[in-house]
Amino acid sequence: MPSRIIETVEIVLRTSFVAVPGRASQVKRLVIEREMQRDVVLYWYHDRGRVVTSEYAAKAYLIWDGLKWNRTDGALVRISAPVTTTVEAATDRALRF
Repeated sequence: MPSRIIETVEIVLRTSFVAVPGRASQVKRLVIEREMQRDVVLYWYHDRGRVVTSEYAAKAYLIWDGLKWNRTDGALVRISAPVTTTVEAATDRALRF
């Protein structure tokens, strides 16, 4: 049985109002494609009130907070939506979630 190959079509940093109410934050948007179906994936790292899109920065904050506050909690937030009409429409639908 063949495996399902997921191909990244587009990677964009986008500034949007997410995660922290009243504050614009950057989120990473991926457009992925698998077996003729395209999806928009928005993701970011949420760590003690910070919204971070870089994996390395998230890890650095995790280490810093562990040393300073003795806390190593954080979360990866991922929202995906199928592209039914346009990529922008799917992105707007995911942001409204």
